[in-house]
Amino acid sequence: MQLKELAAAVEAGQSPTVELHALEQVVYVAFVVENGERKPIKAPRGQTMQWPGRYQAMRVLASTGLSSLEFVHRTGYDEMIGSAGSQAEMREQLSLVGLTED
Repeated sequence: MQLKELAAAVEAGQSPTVELHALEQVVYVAFVVENGERKPIKAPRGQTMQWPGRYQAMRVLASTGLSSLEFVHRTGYDEMIGSAGSQAEMREQLSLVGLTED
């Protein structure tokens, strides 16, 4: 899904579920969740959109009319201490109301 498709879905009254994932603490990628499957939001040329900061990503996503998203930050703590198989993550619902892209 591209940003323009996300904006069209919001304008049509749909409520797409969007997750913003923190990857490597300097890369943020947004996903649309449909039927339990995450699909990255793509740029017009097909590459996965990435942002260097959470606030930048939130402003771009707010420009689609989206009012909220779920922020997901996974930690490598379990990997570092040798707890294979478990994965800790923090999830936070964030409001996009009032954010604008300059």
